[in-house]
Amino acid sequence: MIEDLLLTVAKGLSMEPFPFLIMVLLCTIAAYMLAQMVPSPAMTMFGFPMLLTGSLLANWVFIGLRLQAVADKHSNSVVATALGLICTLVVIMILTQVTTVFDPEPDREDLDDPQGGSGKPRS
Repeated sequence: MIEDLLLTVAKGLSMEPFPFLIMVLLCTIAAYMLAQMVPSPAMTMFGFPMLLTGSLLANWVFIGLRLQAVADKHSNSVVATALGLICTLVVIMILTQVTTVFDPEPDREDLDDPQGGSGKPRS
């Protein structure tokens, strides 16, 4: 059943089944690693589709521009997938850093007190 689904999706994306299977496996591993690194559940939830989209775009760019990193077609697809994953992970990490920059500061009363928050003079 899963094989039929992968074959159908691969044919719909105009890809061969083997590179598509490798792409899905690599994206799954990268999404798991992303879930371990990023504390945000929303980023984890959108991580796998973003990684898969980045891998597909990298494969289509390699095919469209006729780039060849290696002579074998399947190996070239794996290289394109890896480059797509790396680029997508860089984008995800940049988005994570940007969202943490705009997080509001924690509300702590002792930050405004010049003596450290206790209200008592330091000795």
